[in-house]
Amino acid sequence: MSAAYGQAVLTVETDETIYSDGNKILITTVLQKHSDPPNVVTLRIINPDSGYAYVAQLDNSEITLESPKITTVKAQGSYWSKSGEYTVKVKYGVQSAETTFEFVSGKVEPTVTPEPPIVEPPVEPP
Repeated sequence: MSAAYGQAVLTVETDETIYSDGNKILITTVLQKHSDPPNVVTLRIINPDSGYAYVAQLDNSEITLESPKITTVKAQGSYWSKSGEYTVKVKYGVQSAETTFEFVSGKVEPTVTPEPPIVEPPVEPP
């Protein structure tokens, strides 16, 4: 994205490109220049059905090039029921940025190995 003189430059990225149920998603937001008057940074994750999987407002005074904002989101619940491409969108005034990731619905359960049966030694008659 190119920015005109005096405009904020906003970026967003995730720590991975694919997630599944229960994973923690680390979202990094960087705001290179603040505008006057200050605005709130909105963060939204949009699911494949165009619904909101997550929405938050970030305090723009805490977001700089030297100190990016890292938001942790846990991929779980009814808004995370569909596999597919999810879009992370951030907006600050007229500036916006986005990135995408794949989400795979359904938790992979670990294989449980049954315990071997306990064999009692034979009891000898008296």
